Amino acid sequence: MTVLEGRIHQVLVLLPNMLSPEQVADIMNVSKETVYRMVRRGDYDSLKLGRIIRIPKACVLNYIVANLA
Repeated sequence: MTVLEGRIHQVLVLLPNMLSPEQVADIMNVSKETVYRMVRRGDYDSLKLGRIIRIPKACVLNYIVANLA
């Protein structure tokens, strides 16, 4: 694990295990609609309970790490 990955992990460890699209948008500094598009595209695994969408924080961490440039 790199230093950056460690820092990201330290921040995410404080968050709940399942995140709302709004929380993910705040973390990623993107709009809520962008997060919904990413869920529809399959960039994030997600759980849908009726109209509620939750994204595992591990998926957010994996996405960030996989897309570091």
